[in-house]
Amino acid sequence: MNTQPFGGLRFANPPYVAMRTKNYQTFITALLFQANWFVCVFVDCNIALASTFLLLTIFFIICKPSKQQLMIMLVFAGTGFMFDSLLSWLGLIHFTRPLTLAGNAFAPLWLLLLWVSFSTCLHPCLTPLLKQKPLLLGLIALGIPLNYWLGATLTKTEFSAPLWLPLGLITLYWLLTLPLTLGLIAKKVRTND
Repeated sequence: MNTQPFGGLRFANPPYVAMRTKNYQTFITALLFQANWFVCVFVDCNIALASTFLLLTIFFIICKPSKQQLMIMLVFAGTGFMFDSLLSWLGLIHFTRPLTLAGNAFAPLWLLLLWVSFSTCLHPCLTPLLKQKPLLLGLIALGIPLNYWLGATLTKTEFSAPLWLPLGLITLYWLLTLPLTLGLIAKKVRTND
């Protein structure tokens, strides 16, 4: 005897359910990143570490990223952190609280945590912008230097003079890497569906 409703027929969820779930993921991920940004910038690194761990836990629960997405996120966060560290080694950025490992001064721990946090926004929040590349590039060109300048001001980080040089290099780095990374993630998501 068949105990399933409708004689065993299964109905797919209507499209609006998937869309609502995607919007929910986007909203929660963006909100968690913004909250963690303030924690990383304003609060002790131990609390920022715990906050980032909480953000990652919630991200894994609601977004369930694939292994390929996780690898891309890890590479994105790691190369971004190393780029900021390179700017420090070149004397273009002077951090007040650098992270010292094996005698080398890297960008601070809070900045590594920001890179990891931002990487959670790549798929749910930013890949839709690939369909509107001028908007994506405009947001990078305007938002990234403003975000770095604001973060530097709030953390007493200093840029070398002239200011346009470090901010220009940062913007160029983001203009090259973010669209490429989003394209890789979008391709992996399409092949996994």
